[in-house]
Amino acid sequence: KRGQQVAHLGSWEHDVRTGKVIWSDQVYAIFGLDRFVQELSVDLFQSMVHPDDRVPLAKLFNEAVKNRGTDYSFDMRIRRADGVERQLEELAELVWEDGELIGLVGTVQDVTEQRAILRELKRSEQSLIETQRIAGIGNWELDIATGKIQWSAGIYELTGLDPTRHAPDNQLFLSLIHPDDLAEVVPAARDALAGDDARLSGSYRLVRTDGVERVIYAERVVVKDQDGHPVRVIGTLQDVTRERADADRLRRSEEFLSKAQEVGNTGSYEHDGQTGKIIW
Repeated sequence: KRGQQVAHLGSWEHDVRTGKVIWSDQVYAIFGLDRFVQELSVDLFQSMVHPDDRVPLAKLFNEAVKNRGTDYSFDMRIRRADGVERQLEELAELVWEDGELIGLVGTVQDVTEQRAILRELKRSEQSLIETQRIAGIGNWELDIATGKIQWSAGIYELTGLDPTRHAPDNQLFLSLIHPDDLAEVVPAARDALAGDDARLSGSYRLVRTDGVERVIYAERVVVKDQDGHPVRVIGTLQDVTRERADADRLRRSEEFLSKAQEVGNTGSYEHDGQTGKIIW
């Protein structure tokens, strides 16, 4: 009983021949009913199932009976006796005797909090994906022992690769690096796979699957165990194409201004009125 209370898990039985329904104490607690007052029945149970879940549940049960099934599971919502809505997970086993359904036994668990946590995690994950998409960021992780690589959705967004067709693969990613930058990127990638160097960063050009060239700033860090052995490599990629283009335009403008001043035998200066500082 204590275990059922902790897990918010209850057990039940239904004798199809007599119509008798037996609930454990925890099922009563889950449904908010008093076991010494309320008489149990299938109709009572069905009346407490959320209206939108009654038909799907009945359909699942009827299909199990029709196919001579042995069990089924169903996620459903109920409205407790106090009006509070809860999310339950039901597992049922059909009991057959000489080809006749004679009963059902099963469990029901209140998973309201677990489902809420999962929804929040999914919302947070979607928020992270959207944030990375807007910022042009992707992240990856390598398990050195197994060689398994994981890519975030942002990596696929940066490369143009289709996540339904391309599993994370180091060689596939390297094939997208601009040929003129491979000589520098390949040794760094080899070091990452080997777990060498605690931290490394740098920029290179990447050619997306649609042919568009982007400038990528990459950074990685090697995670080591307590004995100093590398176990994981975590990295991020960021599309800095626009920032690099802006920096190039500024550099060209400064070069043009410097050249113009040299040709015209002129100069420029800047005066800070607050500090009196002058820059020539």
